[in-house]
Amino acid sequence: MKSAIISASILLTIIILLVINAVILDKCADSLLETVHLMSDDPLMEYDNASKLVEQWNKIEPFVSISVVHAETEAVTNAASLIRVYAKTNNASEFMAAKKIFEHAVMHISFSGKLSHETIL
Repeated sequence: MKSAIISASILLTIIILLVINAVILDKCADSLLETVHLMSDDPLMEYDNASKLVEQWNKIEPFVSISVVHAETEAVTNAASLIRVYAKTNNASEFMAAKKIFEHAVMHISFSGKLSHETIL
């Protein structure tokens, strides 16, 4: 009986931590996506915002990398860096492409953190 209570407590703790993780990842993703959606398609005007996006990601990344595959966080890091580089060099087509890559990478992180039957098991 004692082992059943311990097992149930461990399972409940894991489920609670998974829910907390999902909420944190979702809020981080929403914040990043909101920042990139507020950017215009004119890279020259968006260099400061691109730098803020990189800073925002650098603050969030240590927490996200705990529960997400390293390749996924690296994709977001690379895309954020490209956004800033293309904004600085005023390369509009590559800037817009980097924004889309960033959005896709962030949405992938958000999706991988969602609660599902597979996540719990």
